[in-house]
Amino acid sequence: MDRGKGPRKWDIDGNEYVDYRTGHGSMILGQAHPAIVDAVQTQMAKGTHLSPCTEVEIRWASLIKQIVPSVEKVRFVSSGTEAVMMAFRICRRFTGKEKIVKFADAFHGWSDAAYVTDPDTDAAYGIPSGTASSVINLPPHDLEAVENTLKSDDDIAAVVFQGNDVARPEFIRGLRELTERMGVLLMIDEVVSGFRWSMSGCKGRYDVTPDVSAFAKILAGGLPGGAVGGRADILDVIGQGGVRHPGTFNANPLSAAAGATRAPTFDRRADCRNGRSVGGKTPGRNKRVDQLQMEFINQSMVESRGVHLSSSHQDSEIDFTVDKFEAALTEVRKTGAI
Repeated sequence: MDRGKGPRKWDIDGNEYVDYRTGHGSMILGQAHPAIVDAVQTQMAKGTHLSPCTEVEIRWASLIKQIVPSVEKVRFVSSGTEAVMMAFRICRRFTGKEKIVKFADAFHGWSDAAYVTDPDTDAAYGIPSGTASSVINLPPHDLEAVENTLKSDDDIAAVVFQGNDVARPEFIRGLRELTERMGVLLMIDEVVSGFRWSMSGCKGRYDVTPDVSAFAKILAGGLPGGAVGGRADILDVIGQGGVRHPGTFNANPLSAAAGATRAPTFDRRADCRNGRSVGGKTPGRNKRVDQLQMEFINQSMVESRGVHLSSSHQDSEIDFTVDKFEAALTEVRKTGAI
């Protein structure tokens, strides 16, 4: 790809597409939003890395606290993967326990602990067995399995739930009640769902208050950035004598400027407008799906296994997409694939 503007992108050959990836879900205002561009250019002229804390970082953090009531304190990192790594570490430090419970098929970034799956897959990914022993994978949406695990193992620091996992509200609320009753921290990975499921992510959508949350994507206005937020007493384990938090580009001024500008500019019409394409629900790749996705490209829709809308998508883009979707299906039907 060469450039983007609003809901559209152009490749190096000049072909125009409707953008349904939106920077892997990070560009909720669309490509090259004027307010974001102006904020970043202004900060560029003031300096891209000033080393100590900056005023714009404080403003960014304050806006997050206003938007997400469960966030009493916040620490910035440079990506969603880093945010989850930091959250896991502070949960362990705060509780004095080692294990993290997560759910099969959930995605929490590419770090070792987050990627633990099964012995064969772990070996293929280069994940040490020692790391794997600190993570418990449970069946998705199974409260009974969670309860049995928490009762049988007293070395569990936290249970992590992927915020954009489509689960029944009763399960998510039940998870909060169960972890609270068992004295285990609840962490919600809001890297995708944060500021999209609702202004305050899962907190606003399900009325569930986690102990710790991880944020990224929309957080930084389309630039690299992540954060860990939650209860002040938990975040306070970071610092001298506790968990160290180094990182050259933590809360870098450019990401802070974009993130602090994105928050008040946020368009509520984009709330909850997140879907998945048919391809995203298809187990594995197959010839028919590949043909259909290639025809989507031919019809000026960017191939995507996950669909993320932005506030810049208007009725004209949606109407265009419906027409092109029908045209793509017609072309694939001609081949006899469907």
